[in-house]
Amino acid sequence: MSAHKSQDLNLLPKTEFELSFWGRFLKWSLTTGRYIIILVELVVIIAFISRFKLDHDLSDLGDAIAGKQALLEASSNTEKTLRLTQARLIEAEQKIKNQSNAASILEKINSIFPPDSSMTNFSFADNSLTITGIVTSESDLGLIMGELNKDKSTYKTVVLSSVNTEPSNNLKFIIKIWL
Repeated sequence: MSAHKSQDLNLLPKTEFELSFWGRFLKWSLTTGRYIIILVELVVIIAFISRFKLDHDLSDLGDAIAGKQALLEASSNTEKTLRLTQARLIEAEQKIKNQSNAASILEKINSIFPPDSSMTNFSFADNSLTITGIVTSESDLGLIMGELNKDKSTYKTVVLSSVNTEPSNNLKFIIKIWL
């Protein structure tokens, strides 16, 4: 058996207003328009409620940032002290390294000196070393200068800056060495 299709039967005659544009618009707005209005009201209510949540989140983030900022400001003095200490440690390490280099170079130079000659004074500044010493003869001074000039890996330039004769017939000399 086939199912009967039901048809709406309207026995009331249609008025002229129902057939006009405004009549059809009014009928549409009363049926479909109410769903649109309900949907828009739901969107507005959801937006209104979400505004409270977003304001609360913004407030929480502001408080968290303020707390972290206070922590950073409190630890800034400690960080400055730490950085200053690190810089001093690096500078101290470089000075200790330079001193150990100077000590090893002086040891090496002292081993070059003949037995009857001596080093009376030395000074180390920047990358240069100034040595004052006494030798008994010119050949001892020549031996010292020759040994210093041989070692070009340690010394860049070796200069004999002055030689004087002392009352005891010894030679007093000053050698400047650039490392």
